[in-house]
Amino acid sequence: MKQIFKIPTWFYGGLVSLLIIGLLYYFNSIVQDRGLVGSVEQTLAAIVQGIFLIVTIPLYIVFSYIGFALDAILHTGVGYESLGVFASGILFIKIVSVIYYFAFGALSVVIYKKIKNS
Repeated sequence: MKQIFKIPTWFYGGLVSLLIIGLLYYFNSIVQDRGLVGSVEQTLAAIVQGIFLIVTIPLYIVFSYIGFALDAILHTGVGYESLGVFASGILFIKIVSVIYYFAFGALSVVIYKKIKNS
């Protein structure tokens, strides 16, 4: 049987990135919810939170700019966290985060393929 449509490699990279971030988020939420006090679990949770912070710094910067703009327009008084005040803002944060993590994985695969081919 001949394959009609081939899925690009960057799409797989985006899906793997979403899967990894989702698993790290799930692991971190389990550690925080159960209140594990062991030093190994605390160390792993700190490493996972560090990975989240490094990867999402550009995303947090964009959200803070949007929050400052909302605060300037609507005078919420919350400042850069104005985006999280509204329910639609929280939905916006979740959707943009998924798109960002997908694009992060897809871009990393494209860069890897260009380095590998050159």
